[in-house]
Amino acid sequence: ACLRGRRFAGRPVFPANFRLNCQFSTPTSDQGLLTHVVQDSTDPTTPPPAEDPALGSLQHRLDAARRAEDERLARDHAPLRDQGRSAGMQVASTMLGYPLGGIVVGWGLDQLFGTRPWIMIGLMFMAFAGACLQVVRGNNNAPK
Repeated sequence: ACLRGRRFAGRPVFPANFRLNCQFSTPTSDQGLLTHVVQDSTDPTTPPPAEDPALGSLQHRLDAARRAEDERLARDHAPLRDQGRSAGMQVASTMLGYPLGGIVVGWGLDQLFGTRPWIMIGLMFMAFAGACLQVVRGNNNAPK
């Protein structure tokens, strides 16, 4: 009966019809020390406490707030995800395509004029500078 009547968060720790028998049984070879929780027949039975209606209301309000926040985030950030992906692909293709194009054209001109590898190297660096300029211009014109 040492824990009967104790409360945690407004609810009883043990129902009123339970008590803790603090006596230990004699240990046997396979049992060890045991404590017993027994039903007290002298205590009146009380119905289990009903769920607090405020908790249900709070749960509904939390669910509604989570749904509203998820919808707001999806609406606000969805265009940015698609726009960011396409801008990244555009930058990557520019930074790879311009220098590779300069290398191919430079190789052809070097073959034609017999100046290998000087025109190819020059056009590769000029194409890289053009790609950087294109990326900077594209970034300055991007909507914020």
